Amino acid sequence: MPPAQPVAHGVVQPPVTAPNERKPWWRRWWAIALGVVLLVAVIAAIASPPEEEAGDSADATGDTIEPADTVGTSVSSIPASSTGSPATTAAAETTQASQPSTAPEPTTAPTTQPPTTTVVVAPLATEPVETVATTLQETLTPSQQNAIRSAQSYLDFSGFSRDGLINQLSSEYGEQFPLDDAVFAVDSLGVDWNQEAIESAESYLDFSAFSRLGLIDQLSSEFGEQFTPEQATFAVDSLIVDWGQQAALSAESYLEFSSFSCQGLIDQLSSEFGEQFTLEQATYGASQTGICG
Repeated sequence: MPPAQPVAHGVVQPPVTAPNERKPWWRRWWAIALGVVLLVAVIAAIASPPEEEAGDSADATGDTIEPADTVGTSVSSIPASSTGSPATTAAAETTQASQPSTAPEPTTAPTTQPPTTTVVVAPLATEPVETVATTLQETLTPSQQNAIRSAQSYLDFSGFSRDGLINQLSSEYGEQFPLDDAVFAVDSLGVDWNQEAIESAESYLDFSAFSRLGLIDQLSSEFGEQFTPEQATFAVDSLIVDWGQQAALSAESYLEFSSFSCQGLIDQLSSEFGEQFTLEQATYGASQTGICG
């Protein structure tokens, strides 16, 4: 401040006023108001994080925030349990409301099967075998009945072919049945002709020595047993026969009735007009007699 001026006695001096001093800017009212506003803004910014950070945080956790209306609907749609306590019901509602809603699974329409129809079949009326046989016999003529009995007795005694048995029943040197009755009788028996051929082949081998071809010819010849070639071949090939031994037996039987050289006996045994053995079988058979040594 300036130095005080001397004052004369008796003179009233006007009061001295100190000149106005200039305040600093930060002490002025507008600066203080601005500072308060900035402070409030900073505090608000610190208290609440920005929207983007909150969204990122929600995405990172994978939680879905449902709107208030959705949550309210989900909670209100849950029926209250008749037996549960209010606390349990509230906890269940809160848990269900917090879970994300899932789409309902598609339902498959039930398949319907066509109605099944049960067919009831009445049992067939069957008659005893004796009754059927009696009825069948009543429809046959006496000649047919006798032909059937005669054919069966022949088959029980020996092996016959179909044609051979018909001839035996109808021949004037046999049973002399009418041909139609003989055919009817043979065909009514249901005979296994292959088995009959086997029986006939075995009986021939028990009686005499045969080669394979000679036995087939004997069974199928019209002057022999009259089996078909297929039946005769089946029968002979189904038997286990030592044809070399058959050739030796046939050679011995020839020497019993006549004299032969070794080569002559071999020719007789292997000839197509003789016994029809193979050359190897005929040679073996002749050598077994001792005339070739």
